[in-house]
Amino acid sequence: ATLWMGLGRLDVTVTAVQINGAPALLVESPGEAATVVTATTVEGRVTRIYVMRNPHKLARIADETALSR
Repeated sequence: ATLWMGLGRLDVTVTAVQINGAPALLVESPGEAATVVTATTVEGRVTRIYVMRNPHKLARIADETALSR
């Protein structure tokens, strides 16, 4: 609860998205991707939480990638 209360005071938006086919949270500061948070679950329980803040990897987060076979 404290984390969400703290985020409410920052100038960020949190959006539920799909990253690599899995649910994730995209935390953006004005105009740019700042953080992506994903989780691994086993039997309905969260076993790992991943936080990505690498600007090089996040630079293309808004780009839609075409699928090919």
